[in-house]
Amino acid sequence: NRLPYYNFEIRTTNQDDAFLSCCQSRPGMWIDFQAKAEISHEFFYEMTSMLKHFGYRKHWAKGMDNSDPSYVIEQFPDITKFIEAVKLIDPVGKFRNEEGESWFQALDLLTGDCTESIKEETVVLREQLVAEE
Repeated sequence: NRLPYYNFEIRTTNQDDAFLSCCQSRPGMWIDFQAKAEISHEFFYEMTSMLKHFGYRKHWAKGMDNSDPSYVIEQFPDITKFIEAVKLIDPVGKFRNEEGESWFQALDLLTGDCTESIKEETVVLREQLVAEE
């Protein structure tokens, strides 16, 4: 029985402080499987099940179609700050595509209202971005 991928790489990255980084607040080890999407759904489901107890974080542009939004929220400590920043910076969704919008809506519903302090931090972020333009 052959595995449904044709190549893979393993690499490490130091921790950072970006809202949605896989390495936010911790260093990371990446295991990147390059696979044909039409035959790999079961394989990726099995891989994510095995890696779940390690607290894996998926790359936002890879394989999110078989991800559980509630698990994603648990893995990204600042996701609520990101959602509020999106609401303030891009309130009408001009910079979102269909898939990004569906994720944004799901994450927004699951996180609920954010606290006043997060809103204040986001207003400061937006002011900084506007000042840079």
